[in-house]
Amino acid sequence: MGLNRRWRLTLAFFVVAAVVGGLAIRSIADSASVYYTVDQYLSRGAAAWQRQAEVKGEVVPGSIRWDGARLDLSFELQNNGKVLPVRYRGMKPETLQAGIEAVVTGSMRDGAFQASGILVKCPSKYVPKSGGNG
Repeated sequence: MGLNRRWRLTLAFFVVAAVVGGLAIRSIADSASVYYTVDQYLSRGAAAWQRQAEVKGEVVPGSIRWDGARLDLSFELQNNGKVLPVRYRGMKPETLQAGIEAVVTGSMRDGAFQASGILVKCPSKYVPKSGGNG
């Protein structure tokens, strides 16, 4: 194999590797979401609202609205006096209730955070035994 042909194959390999690597990095960056509390997210403004984000807050008492026939869930999250309206299409998490911490994934659209996923912090199930030695 001539030196010229070997050089072209090496160059082609590096070009393909660079393109594949660049596409992988861009894909990872596009799918990554940023983590905020409700007050941090709301203070970022419209430019940040277009990106995928994870937002953590406490479910506002009396804000949960569930339409089981349409699988439509809406509620509000709060943190440091700021309130974020959330909309979600899908099954309502059983543990979603007022005062519980939740993390929603999605982006802001039409005046509400359109969630594609909800993680609810489970309330503590541990109840200490009264009396006795353990």
